[in-house]
Amino acid sequence: MFEPGNLTLGLVKDEVYQVVIHDKYGTVVYVLYMKGVFLEDGLDWAEYLHSK
Repeated sequence: MFEPGNLTLGLVKDEVYQVVIHDKYGTVVYVLYMKGVFLEDGLDWAEYLHSK
């Protein structure tokens, strides 16, 4: 399990979002694409990824 640092969110096209999650050292640890998903403040990304 990695220790999350931050994530960046970018709109790719047509409401498809690219989410890039970095660990605390800035290494990219996870990239995912979501369509029409609204990110909420306080979302526990580690927990979210484990639930997938």
